Amino acid sequence: MNESVKNELGKLLVNQEALLDVLAKSHSSLNDYPELQDYLARKNPNVVNYNRALREGQFTKQEFLDEIGERLNWLAYELQPHIDMDFLTERVASLVGGDLEKIKALTIEEIGADLLSKLVNLYGGALYSIQQSKPSYPFLATKGQVDHAFWKQSHLAYDAWIDATKAITS
Repeated sequence: MNESVKNELGKLLVNQEALLDVLAKSHSSLNDYPELQDYLARKNPNVVNYNRALREGQFTKQEFLDEIGERLNWLAYELQPHIDMDFLTERVASLVGGDLEKIKALTIEEIGADLLSKLVNLYGGALYSIQQSKPSYPFLATKGQVDHAFWKQSHLAYDAWIDATKAITS
């Protein structure tokens, strides 16, 4: 650590309010410190605004949860193309045939808890797969598709190779 980094860290450690602000931005990473995590969650300005809105009756907790559920429904809909749901389609088709209205009345027991659990796990996998940045391996590129970013930098690899061969031969 250089001196400027040490100075910034020292200022942060001495200024408790600034340190709490930094920690509050990622309080979920404080799993080993549950009391601190709870304190930071309560002191977050958005959480304070949420609690104030609840007290003032702007909405109920159930309405808030309903909004979260609605957003989760849309996110699940957006993830659908990334999931192979043939197993679920086959199960529901075996239950309702071609009647779309019957789908709305299906219960967890009818569909099957094991299939729904599998679906939730697939959603979890799809979430991580679309969030992860995929590394670029130009040598594994599909035939006929050029990786322009790689070839714009290829002269650097060539220059390094030339320098290495000169160093070896001399």
